[in-house]
Formats: sequence, structure tokens, C-alpha cells
Amino acid sequence: MQMAYSKQIPEQLDLLVTHEPPHKMLDYAWASSFRQEHIGSKTLKSALGRLAHKSRTNKRRLSPRVHLFGHVHEGRGKLEKNGTLFLNVSNANPGMARTLQHPCVVLDIATDGSGDVRVVSM
Repeated sequence: MQMAYSKQIPEQLDLLVTHEPPHKMLDYAWASSFRQEHIGSKTLKSALGRLAHKSRTNKRRLSPRVHLFGHVHEGRGKLEKNGTLFLNVSNANPGMARTLQHPCVVLDIATDGSGDVRVVSM
């Protein structure tokens, strides 16, 4: 299933929403009380990497402007890489979800054609 959807990410997408994060992008989870592991999708990371590589080669934006995901509660946060704003918007407690610990994420997305995206609250 992962392979099917990740090969269908269109170029020049403004907003990509997936359940899980790409590998090593705000995807760390506690494997034990002292060790973290990256548990995101390697297939998704590869698909986004292909778009980033094509973007550099073609000198125009082909990668998603914003990628929203959750699933890995410990990885909540934001990261900008290769022209994409990655947002782990998980709002549950770390580990198996039992309670909500964080508010909703609010974005301001410009409608003037500039492509500006601003995180208002996280």
C-alpha cells in the first residue's frame, strides 16, 4: 500500500496530508526508556526525495510546499527541508494515545499566489 500512494504524489503540490511521517522527519518514538527510534515510512521518504532531486535539477519547486502528518506522537513539531515545511501535528500523549495533550495547529496560508505559509500556533 505504501508503495502505491507514494509513487502518486503529484509534482508542485501545495499541501500533502499523510497519516505517517517520512522516515527521519519528526518520526522518533521511544523504543525503550533510554533509546529513540525513527519509525516513519522509508517509502514515503524516498518518494519525497525523488521530487526534491527533480526540483534541484529542474530549478523549480516540485516538492510539496507543506506536508502534514501525525501518527508518531513524540515527533510533534516542525522542520523545513528542501523547500517543504514538514509538520507533525500529533496532539495526543506520547506512546499509545490516551489523552490529548496539545492544541490544534493553526496555519496561515497565503491566497495571493505567493505560496507563503506561516504556523500561527502549534
